[in-house]
Amino acid sequence: MTTPLRDAQAGAVPTTRRLPVGAVATLVAACAAVAVLAAGTALTASPTAPEDLAVLVWVLGWVLVVWTAVAVAAGLVGLVRAGTAGRRPARGRVVAVLAATAVLAGGVLAHPVAGSGGATAPAGQESR
Repeated sequence: MTTPLRDAQAGAVPTTRRLPVGAVATLVAACAAVAVLAAGTALTASPTAPEDLAVLVWVLGWVLVVWTAVAVAAGLVGLVRAGTAGRRPARGRVVAVLAATAVLAGGVLAHPVAGSGGATAPAGQESR
Protein backbone atom coordinates (compact mmCIF):
# COMPACT_ATOMS: atom_id res chain seq x y z
CA MET A 1 0.00 0.00 0.00
CA THR A 2 1.35 3.39 -0.92
CA THR A 3 0.57 6.66 0.77
CA PRO A 4 1.54 10.16 -0.25
CA LEU A 5 4.04 10.25 2.63
CA ARG A 6 5.70 7.00 1.57
CA ASP A 7 5.76 8.16 -2.06
CA ALA A 8 7.42 11.41 -1.01
CA GLN A 9 9.96 9.55 1.09
CA ALA A 10 10.73 7.19 -1.78
CA GLY A 11 11.35 10.14 -4.10
CA ALA A 12 8.26 9.57 -6.23
CA VAL A 13 6.64 12.67 -7.61
CA PRO A 14 2.91 12.69 -6.92
CA THR A 15 0.81 13.34 -10.00
CA THR A 16 -2.34 15.38 -9.85
CA ARG A 17 -4.75 16.37 -12.55
CA ARG A 18 -5.68 20.00 -12.39
CA LEU A 19 -8.40 21.77 -14.29
CA PRO A 20 -6.85 24.17 -16.83
CA VAL A 21 -8.58 27.19 -15.28
CA GLY A 22 -7.09 29.79 -17.61
CA ALA A 23 -7.99 27.85 -20.73
CA VAL A 24 -11.51 27.15 -19.47
CA ALA A 25 -11.94 30.83 -18.56
CA THR A 26 -10.86 31.76 -22.08
CA LEU A 27 -13.47 29.39 -23.51
CA VAL A 28 -16.16 30.86 -21.26
CA ALA A 29 -15.12 34.39 -22.29
CA ALA A 30 -15.31 33.43 -25.97
CA CYS A 31 -18.81 32.03 -25.50
CA ALA A 32 -19.85 35.16 -23.58
CA ALA A 33 -18.45 37.45 -26.28
CA VAL A 34 -20.33 35.61 -29.02
CA ALA A 35 -23.52 35.61 -26.93
CA VAL A 36 -23.29 39.37 -26.37
CA LEU A 37 -22.68 39.93 -30.09
CA ALA A 38 -25.75 37.80 -30.86
CA ALA A 39 -27.80 39.82 -28.37
CA GLY A 40 -26.60 43.03 -30.02
CA THR A 41 -27.63 41.69 -33.41
CA ALA A 42 -31.05 40.73 -32.07
CA LEU A 43 -31.51 44.18 -30.51
CA THR A 44 -30.42 45.86 -33.72
CA ALA A 45 -32.97 43.86 -35.72
CA SER A 46 -35.78 44.55 -33.27
CA PRO A 47 -37.90 47.55 -34.26
CA THR A 48 -39.00 48.19 -30.67
CA ALA A 49 -35.58 48.03 -28.97
CA PRO A 50 -33.95 51.34 -28.07
CA GLU A 51 -31.11 52.13 -30.46
CA ASP A 52 -28.82 53.29 -27.65
CA LEU A 53 -29.14 49.92 -25.92
CA ALA A 54 -28.44 48.05 -29.16
CA VAL A 55 -25.29 50.11 -29.78
CA LEU A 56 -24.12 49.68 -26.18
CA VAL A 57 -24.55 45.89 -26.31
CA TRP A 58 -22.83 45.72 -29.71
CA VAL A 59 -19.84 47.73 -28.46
CA LEU A 60 -19.66 45.63 -25.29
CA GLY A 61 -19.63 42.50 -27.44
CA TRP A 62 -16.71 43.78 -29.49
CA VAL A 63 -14.80 44.80 -26.36
CA LEU A 64 -15.25 41.25 -25.09
CA VAL A 65 -14.10 39.90 -28.46
CA VAL A 66 -10.90 41.95 -28.33
CA TRP A 67 -10.03 40.90 -24.78
CA THR A 68 -10.90 37.29 -25.52
CA ALA A 69 -8.70 37.41 -28.63
CA VAL A 70 -5.83 38.53 -26.41
CA ALA A 71 -6.50 35.62 -24.03
CA VAL A 72 -6.77 33.15 -26.93
CA ALA A 73 -3.50 34.43 -28.38
CA ALA A 74 -1.82 34.02 -24.99
CA GLY A 75 -3.20 30.49 -24.71
CA LEU A 76 -1.96 29.58 -28.19
CA VAL A 77 1.49 31.03 -27.42
CA GLY A 78 1.55 28.98 -24.22
CA LEU A 79 0.72 25.82 -26.13
CA VAL A 80 3.42 26.50 -28.72
CA ARG A 81 6.00 27.30 -26.03
CA ALA A 82 5.16 24.11 -24.14
CA GLY A 83 5.52 22.10 -27.34
CA THR A 84 8.87 23.63 -28.25
CA ALA A 85 10.21 23.15 -24.72
CA GLY A 86 9.60 19.42 -24.98
CA ARG A 87 6.71 19.45 -22.51
CA ARG A 88 3.40 17.98 -23.47
CA PRO A 89 0.51 20.30 -22.53
CA ALA A 90 -2.50 18.79 -20.83
CA ARG A 91 -5.17 17.54 -23.19
CA GLY A 92 -7.86 19.60 -21.45
CA ARG A 93 -5.85 22.76 -21.93
CA VAL A 94 -5.33 22.05 -25.63
CA VAL A 95 -9.02 21.28 -26.16
CA ALA A 96 -10.19 24.38 -24.27
CA VAL A 97 -7.83 26.76 -26.11
CA LEU A 98 -8.68 25.31 -29.53
CA ALA A 99 -12.41 25.38 -28.74
CA ALA A 100 -12.13 29.02 -27.63
CA THR A 101 -10.32 29.83 -30.87
CA ALA A 102 -13.05 28.15 -32.93
CA VAL A 103 -15.89 29.80 -31.01
CA LEU A 104 -14.30 33.23 -31.29
CA ALA A 105 -13.55 32.85 -35.00
CA GLY A 106 -17.08 31.63 -35.70
CA GLY A 107 -18.60 34.47 -33.74
CA VAL A 108 -16.52 37.10 -35.52
CA LEU A 109 -17.43 35.63 -38.90
CA ALA A 110 -21.13 35.49 -38.00
CA HIS A 111 -21.22 39.07 -36.67
CA PRO A 112 -19.03 41.25 -38.89
CA VAL A 113 -18.31 44.86 -37.98
CA ALA A 114 -19.23 46.09 -41.45
CA GLY A 115 -21.11 44.69 -44.40
CA SER A 116 -24.12 42.44 -44.41
CA GLY A 117 -25.15 41.87 -40.81
CA GLY A 118 -22.67 44.44 -39.52
CA ALA A 119 -23.36 47.30 -37.16
CA THR A 120 -22.12 49.97 -39.55
CA ALA A 121 -23.58 51.23 -42.79
CA PRO A 122 -21.78 52.90 -45.69
CA ALA A 123 -21.82 56.70 -45.68
CA GLY A 124 -25.14 58.05 -46.88
CA GLN A 125 -26.95 54.76 -46.27
CA GLU A 126 -27.94 55.29 -42.64
CA SER A 127 -31.36 54.01 -41.63
CA ARG A 128 -34.00 56.69 -41.31
